[in-house]
Amino acid sequence: MQNEMIKVMGLSIVRKIASNIRSSPFYTIMVDETTDMANIEQVVVCLRWVNEIFEVQEEFVGLYQVESVHSEKIYQVITDILLRLNLCMSKIRGQCYNGASVMTGVKSGVVARVRGAHSWTEVPRSKVRGFRF
Repeated sequence: MQNEMIKVMGLSIVRKIASNIRSSPFYTIMVDETTDMANIEQVVVCLRWVNEIFEVQEEFVGLYQVESVHSEKIYQVITDILLRLNLCMSKIRGQCYNGASVMTGVKSGVVARVRGAHSWTEVPRSKVRGFRF
């Protein structure tokens, strides 16, 4: 019962965050992958946007377990999260990753996959290398 209540409260917070992002004309996705001590691969997702009074907002939206840290799986996680939050990929104006080739690979990395869907997303090289959670 207690875990269910925590889950409901967490979903309520994430829905509010998604509502705030939907009211913004654009947003940035920030993603990092890691393997924990139990050898479970996970993806951390944060979103950044500017609110109506021009304050930068940045929120953690989830930690997701993945089968592998290949770019296709990470891209699937990103698109699934955005779909569940009812966030349009066409509003993405920036991507921020940790610099690993699975993320930033020109031909098949996550950046390439998002760009393939939406060619206008920007990934400044300096931001790719400097990203840390």
